[in-house]
Amino acid sequence: MTKTRYYSPQLERDLISTLYHQAKAESIPMTTLASRLIREGLKLKKWKEPSDQSYTLAEDSPLQNQT
Repeated sequence: MTKTRYYSPQLERDLISTLYHQAKAESIPMTTLASRLIREGLKLKKWKEPSDQSYTLAEDSPLQNQT
């Protein structure tokens, strides 16, 4: 069975350094901090499904009106 591959963009070097130091200051993993910042930046609302975690754009998200 093949494993599903996801697109994983590379972040700019200065962002990685900033994330590293901020995550270290908060004593959390960088991935946790990055996920939180992206979610907040996109104003995503999270809802829990029985089998997965899904996200939707908030009504006031800057991306909501783009088509």
